Amino acid sequence: MASEARIVGAAADATGDGRDQLFVGEKLARAQFAHLFDEVPDTGTLPDWGAEPAGEGTAEPGCRWLRLNNGSFGACPRDVLQVSERWRRRWLANPDRFWQRDLDRGLREATRALASFLGLDDKKEKGDEAVLLVDNLTVASTMVADWFTRVCIMDGAPRSTGGGDQAGGDRACSAGGPAAIVLVTNHTYRAVRKAFAAARRNCLRAGVWVEVVEVVVPFPVRSVDQVVTAYEQTLAQIRRRHGTSCRLKLAVIDHVSSLPALALPVERLVALCRSAGVERVFVDGAHAPGMVAGLRPAALDIDFYAGNLHKWAFAPSTVAFLHCGSEELRGQLHHPVISHHYYGDDGGAMPLHAPPGAADDPSASGAVATGVQSSDHQVTVGGGGVGGECRMLGTRDYSAMLSVPACLAFFKRIGGDAVCTRNRALVLRAAQLLADRWGAVIGTPVDMVATTCMVSLPPALGCTPEEALRVRVCLGNAPCPFVQEASLGSAGAIAIQLPIVADGKLWLRLSAAAYNHWREYEILCESVLRLARARQQFLEERSSTKAAMDGGDDPLCRFGTWK
Repeated sequence: MASEARIVGAAADATGDGRDQLFVGEKLARAQFAHLFDEVPDTGTLPDWGAEPAGEGTAEPGCRWLRLNNGSFGACPRDVLQVSERWRRRWLANPDRFWQRDLDRGLREATRALASFLGLDDKKEKGDEAVLLVDNLTVASTMVADWFTRVCIMDGAPRSTGGGDQAGGDRACSAGGPAAIVLVTNHTYRAVRKAFAAARRNCLRAGVWVEVVEVVVPFPVRSVDQVVTAYEQTLAQIRRRHGTSCRLKLAVIDHVSSLPALALPVERLVALCRSAGVERVFVDGAHAPGMVAGLRPAALDIDFYAGNLHKWAFAPSTVAFLHCGSEELRGQLHHPVISHHYYGDDGGAMPLHAPPGAADDPSASGAVATGVQSSDHQVTVGGGGVGGECRMLGTRDYSAMLSVPACLAFFKRIGGDAVCTRNRALVLRAAQLLADRWGAVIGTPVDMVATTCMVSLPPALGCTPEEALRVRVCLGNAPCPFVQEASLGSAGAIAIQLPIVADGKLWLRLSAAAYNHWREYEILCESVLRLARARQQFLEERSSTKAAMDGGDDPLCRFGTWK
């Protein structure tokens, strides 16, 4: 508990030189994440493995990166990487023994560790756990979208009158047929939106009209109530259009949206959707594990919850989960990769040569599973149901999933939920620094900030998507002179998320992770100020429209592409 107090206090009361103590000490954190900051030159091309090794001194000076974009890809500490590598080596050393003995046992242990982390009771005799390990949120959302497609087609309502095309679906709706609707927002992650766009397309091909309705959540946002009001207005519009016959099949709600970064009032939105008659709710918690303290999906009145572990929970790339508390619903889910343990729509028929009782007890054989069995071939990994489908995807690298207990143990070791508290305090303090120094705006209220926060960039940097990309490339293209000057030569580039355009401004997603410290935000602040001043000077000095169009000496045009 003493270490937790130091974490919480560190972000609120950083030392005079701005270097806040991380976890039980900055030394420990720096040792665990040192590999993130190695000065390795990036030439942008793959090495020629037949060439002679490069000589000494080939790295550009000052190319050390500051990583301020943990939300995109996460970071894995040294200890967890070593565990992952040990799993990989065990597989390569003796794949037969690993396949027969270690893999299923390790995956089940990982599932139990994750269930404990999420506060779930996973002590079941059967293999159909409520929490399923998958590669990433994209896989999880695809599973839910596939379920949605099959349910809509099986329900068969409403069927279009135009041969399954969109125009026919429009005629069906105008004729008074109830629409099957999936609710998303304008901030729903693109891959998730595409999963349900594909579901809609597949339903249309089957002659079933499905609508994807978008809730327009404002940004910048002033209060939580604005978000709730946006949902209320959209649900009311749906009722006015379709009446009580409308089937609100599914709502997709972000726990913490990616861009813009908004921690949404999940409990209020779920309750609102339920009261409006939404049948099923899927919460996209891609960023939540390791970011949101006390994450408990089972405590929410929802049907599906998915989250990544490789973003904020220190897992190697990539591993995520899909939680589905209903055994009935789990029986309707399938992994999108069809392998040995796929249980089709024939009622879960077992493969040929399955031993007696396998359908009822996939662990009865002692080897846990029976996928395909014959005298000379036996698939022993996975078990039955969707849990078995997720555990048995053929020959592949399972090391990230097998490392889940190690990453969650590391999270607990350095403070657990107190790390979330520390990161949130740090990002709020950093956002205030940038707003004060840049004359900027913070785009979210405090109660909608987790460990990422939106801050507007100085006006001189522009307000177009092209300028947003150039800001990112300029800061991230080592060696960046503005970063070198701001850091006094200690860093050469800063990795940031691509800024977004909203309200006539560029907005930066600020991120605070376990390995970040206060000095990095001071360097970011000064680097952007130097870049903005240089561009403002260029804008004031340019003398012709042609010069503006050609770029001239525009600081944002000095770096065309990643080196």
